[in-house]
Amino acid sequence: MKLKHILYGMIIGVANIIPGVSGGTMAVILNVYDEIIEGVSNITKDIKKSITFLLPIGIGAGIGIILFSKIIEYCLATIPSITNMAFVGLIIGSIPMIGKKMANRRMKPSIVISFLLTLGIMIAMMIMKPDDSGVTLITSLTVSNFLILFGASAVAAAAMIIPGISGSFIMLILGTYTSVLTAISSFNIPVLIPVALGCAVGILLCAKIIEKLFKSFPTQTYAGILGFMIGSVFIILPPMSWNTDMMIGVLVGIGAAVGAYSFSKK
Repeated sequence: MKLKHILYGMIIGVANIIPGVSGGTMAVILNVYDEIIEGVSNITKDIKKSITFLLPIGIGAGIGIILFSKIIEYCLATIPSITNMAFVGLIIGSIPMIGKKMANRRMKPSIVISFLLTLGIMIAMMIMKPDDSGVTLITSLTVSNFLILFGASAVAAAAMIIPGISGSFIMLILGTYTSVLTAISSFNIPVLIPVALGCAVGILLCAKIIEKLFKSFPTQTYAGILGFMIGSVFIILPPMSWNTDMMIGVLVGIGAAVGAYSFSKK
């Protein structure tokens, strides 16, 4: 079991609990996205190879979510501008890597449409400005709560592995984000069971679809991912009020962008 992959999983896990930030984007930055999709979609064909690669990443993601859920809550509550700018920088720094995958390809109308479609989806999500502060907090399990958490988690997990789309943001839209984050922070296992099952189903189904898209329409798929990633910047970007936190955030964002770009070149 590679320690490096556990660390990668922790980074992906932390990203997945921040609304607006995509775990898929972090996987792209860490240059393990294609391997994750292949491992998940082929898990029944070559279970040993898939499990050997995916297990440490899954363990790392679990550790990251459990250990950092309270820290992320604190950072978003106390230094939101700095926290968000750090992730904006990571996304911007990884965009050139996606551009390289599309380099020297003839710009077909389908490629442009794919980019504009996904960018449009992200702009629509930004306009929604979801807020689940008024949504009932789920702390116990009933049949209806099970179905709500399972369905929302399946949709969010499917979105989670698409670079640029935040699973947490989808949970905000569906009204389950606070319930899930509270359950993670308080180790509410019964509530987390349908969440885990829904995530597993969503990831498996979406990974199969993404793998087929990569095989059949690689350039259009990367163009779509690029649209998602650029659009996610507008969702995460904090309001531009030039105070001390924002100035620190800009510096942190620049550092994160340089780090992501340097890392993605390896």
